Amino acid sequence: MVTPAYRMIRIKNASSIMKIIGFLYIFTIASLVGRTIAALEFNQMMGLFTPGLYQTLSFLALFLIMFVGNTGFVILLKEQVDQELLRVASFDDLTGILNRRTFVLLAKQIIAEHVKKQKHLSLVLFDIRYGGDEFAILLPEANEAESDRLVERFRLSAVQAGIPEIPATLSVSRGVVTIVPDQRTTLETLYNLCDRALYDAKGNGRNGAARTRIAL
Repeated sequence: MVTPAYRMIRIKNASSIMKIIGFLYIFTIASLVGRTIAALEFNQMMGLFTPGLYQTLSFLALFLIMFVGNTGFVILLKEQVDQELLRVASFDDLTGILNRRTFVLLAKQIIAEHVKKQKHLSLVLFDIRYGGDEFAILLPEANEAESDRLVERFRLSAVQAGIPEIPATLSVSRGVVTIVPDQRTTLETLYNLCDRALYDAKGNGRNGAARTRIAL
């Protein structure tokens, strides 16, 4: 019982029901250990129907494990199904990144938070593939210097990520905008500014970056 108890309590992002079941396992282990110590040290009879405090605690723990465990098993299965549905609804199967709808929702939340904190954020729009598919990266709390560093790091990674079967290199054009948002700032506004910068980057010979600057 030690291994599942430890995993349910210590696992990253463990749900409340997992932690409850884990602690019930620990309670059961403690009661069984106490029952063993009592039998060995105090010469107490520990038959199946021998009355006593540790016997009562043991039966109570086992009852809770059966009751909560069965209920918890059903709840855990539902949690797994819900998480899978959330993943399917939020991520693109081909690339493994957030789909457009989820990105827009999270981006709007982040913009609203930065309006309150009055901190920089940067939006990066880049073009890759033959079909000209566009991708976006939102960089919270990233000023011009930080966003330039991250964008260049991304460019180098993309250029170096060649495909052995295809003797060609990737060309990545990037449009960047950095702003301290206010109440009038919308994701659509940032996108339009970024799209303008991306158009300039393509016009400058591709595989480069252009930035739209806003007077603050």
